[in-house]
Order: sequence, then structure tokens, then C-alpha cells
Amino acid sequence: MNTPIELMANFLKALAYTTRLKITRFLSGGSKTQGEISEEINRSQSTTSSHIEKLVSNGIVLVDEKSHPNRYSVHPAVQAFLSEVADFVFTRYKEESSVQLLSTVAMELLDPSTSLQKIATIVLEYAKNLTNSGQGYVGIIDPGNQDLVSLTLTAMMDRCKMRSGDKKMRFSPRKDGMYPSLWGHSLNTRQSFFTNEPSTHDAAIGLPSGHIPVESFLSVPVEYAGKLVGQISLANSYSGYSEMDLNIIEKIATLYGAAILPRIDQVLSISPLGSRLVA
Repeated sequence: MNTPIELMANFLKALAYTTRLKITRFLSGGSKTQGEISEEINRSQSTTSSHIEKLVSNGIVLVDEKSHPNRYSVHPAVQAFLSEVADFVFTRYKEESSVQLLSTVAMELLDPSTSLQKIATIVLEYAKNLTNSGQGYVGIIDPGNQDLVSLTLTAMMDRCKMRSGDKKMRFSPRKDGMYPSLWGHSLNTRQSFFTNEPSTHDAAIGLPSGHIPVESFLSVPVEYAGKLVGQISLANSYSGYSEMDLNIIEKIATLYGAAILPRIDQVLSISPLGSRLVA
């Protein structure tokens, strides 16, 4: 008879495959058939069956044999365990990756030939990965007319009026100098915030036709020497936003702010497109 330690070792061994972790993650959303699992993990029926059998034999996955075809689900205790492990791993990933990002951006700042566009692209790439975000943009404030110029808009709208291949868009403040809607809230208040229920936020005024759904939103104003110089905004985190996410992006914003002023002349070469974003 196996000892408890040996049983635990077998349990962990059974999970130590990327495909099996994908299966348990997929099943955390509810019971599924083998066919549905096979389609999700993009594996053959025979390969899928082999992985499921191993998970079932170790008590990780439960099978409902009364349904036709059989349906599989993750054991509740295992799901709770995996959720805790995922939180631990992802927290470490965020911490380590944020240090890597700060180092990368700092190195780019030391090179005067690095364009603001490149720095913004680096910032957005890491910011999205660190917060598990689907979309986002990094922008600067045009000192001439206070437009928010988005340097890295990433498909926030399915249909937009940007020129083909152009990722730069301008979003203007209202006549009273305030920025409209949810995206403008952090610029108006100069305070970072996040919401996992954007539609209920006081600043939300709805989405324009063609805009993708916004299920969560995080925004950080970028300031340097007391002046508002830019913004980092992210949307649709698969795990929802947290205070840790906000703290990480605020650190990134500090470095990004230092990169803007020496390159602010690059903003003046960007012609207005007259675009407007509401959310």
C-alpha cells in the first residue's frame, strides 16, 4: 500500500504535464465531454483519452458515467488546490517580470536613439503580459493641445477609422478641458484606478458601435515633474485586476514618464486624426 507521501507524489506526477494542466483548467469552467476537451486542447481523441484516464485514476478528475457521453469535471478540492498554486506562481511571475521590464526600459532610456514609439511598445507588451490583459494602449499628452496620443492602440475597436497600418490615434479633451468617459477618468483625477465592472463605474458612458466588450479596465496617469505627460491603460484581464496589478503598472509609469519629456518633439510630428474613444 502506498504511503500518503507516495500518493501525493503520484498526484503531482499526474499533473506534471502541460496538456493535463490545460485540461484541468478547461474543466474548472464546468463539466465537459471528451470531445469538447479534445477540441479545446487540440489533441486527438486517443491522446485526450489517455490523459483523462491518468487524471481520473489519480482522483484529479471525476467522471459522470450516467451521462451519455460521459462528462468530466475537476474534483472540487483539486480545483481549490490548483487555484492556490496558480496564484502563487503568477504572483512570482509578475514580480520577476516587473523587475525585468524596469531593467529593460531603463536600458532603453540610456540610449538617446531609442524612439518613444519603441519604448511605448515595450511598455505595453510587458504591461499586458504582467496583468494578463487582452487589450491596452500606451499614450502621451500633446503639450500643444492636450490631446491624448495613443502610440500603441491594440485592437480596442473591431472597426476604427485609423489609417491602414497606423497605430496612432488622438483623443481630445472636451471644451471644458476634461477628458470624456472611462478612459479619461485617470487623466482628470490624476489617480490610478481599476474596475472589474466597468459598466457600473461613474465615468462610464457606454461603448460605441463596433467596440469590443470591456469586462475589466485599469488605467494609470503618467506624470513627470508634476506634469501630466501620458497614460497607460489596459483592458480585459483574464483573471481580473488587483491592487498588485495597479502597483506594478504605477512603477512602470514612473519610468515611462521619464522617457517622454526628452522625446516630446516626436509628438508634434503626429498629425491629428480626429478620432474619439468612449468607454
